[in-house]
Amino acid sequence: MTETRLLRIGEFSTLTRLSARMLRYYDANGVLIPAATDDVTGCWFYAASRVREATLIRQLRDVGFSVSAIAALLPLRETPRGSGPRASRSARSAHRRRRGRPPPHRRD
Repeated sequence: MTETRLLRIGEFSTLTRLSARMLRYYDANGVLIPAATDDVTGCWFYAASRVREATLIRQLRDVGFSVSAIAALLPLRETPRGSGPRASRSARSAHRRRRGRPPPHRRD
């Protein structure tokens, strides 16, 4: 059995540079869900293995992706090898269309 290291919400927040308020917001929107919560204290715990994903979420927000766009993009990261770049390209194009920007010129 593999044990996952759990971090309190404050530790996870410090490592990812996401505030506890934003972590709760992402949980409410199904983007980044804690691994566990303590029913007695109400403390939230995140798996240490999710730090990279949380950092990606912060970076996507920093460049202007909406929470709904991030929620749509995250499952694409877990696609089988070889389908990621095409899926990422189409997701970026969809994001640009929603933001009112034309897609970049394609060189085929």
